[in-house]
Amino acid sequence: MILKENQDIIKYMQLTIDIGNSSLKAALFPDIAGPVTNVSDKEEQSTDIASLSPFKTLRIDLSDQDTFKAYISSESIASCIVSSTSDIPSWLMPELESHGVSNVHIMDGSTPLPITNLYSTPSTLGTDRIAGVVGGYFMAGCIHPVLCIDIGTDISY
Repeated sequence: MILKENQDIIKYMQLTIDIGNSSLKAALFPDIAGPVTNVSDKEEQSTDIASLSPFKTLRIDLSDQDTFKAYISSESIASCIVSSTSDIPSWLMPELESHGVSNVHIMDGSTPLPITNLYSTPSTLGTDRIAGVVGGYFMAGCIHPVLCIDIGTDISY
C-alpha cells in the first residue's frame, strides 16, 4: 500500500505488462480513479499527469517467473492489462490467477480505444504502439495533437 499526498491509503494497484520479443516490462500504478467503464467517454477521463506516474516498475527476461512473482507478491492488484508483440509466457496467466488478479485484459484489435486508429492496416499495428499513443493522448489532456515516438528494436513515428 502507498499513501497519496493527502495521506489516503491506496489499497489497490493497476498492473500494466508489455511483452516484447525478449523481455517483459511491467508497471504498477495506484488505482486512484477506480475501474474505467467506458474509455471513449471523454468527460470521464482523468488528465492528471501525477496519477499516470508508475509506483513500481520491472524489466525481466521472459523466462524469469520468480522475479515477477516477487514483484507482485506484496501488492493488491485490482486489474491488469497486457500488451504483447510475441507469445505470452505460459506461466504469466496462472501466476496472475494465483495472486488473485481476476480482471486481466489482453489488448487486441477489439480493445475499446479513446482514439481512432487510422493506420492503413489496423490489424497489423502492434498493441505496444497503440498503448503508447493512448498514453500520449491522456498525457496531452485528451485534446491536443501528440507525436509519440516508440523506441524498441525499431523506431516508429
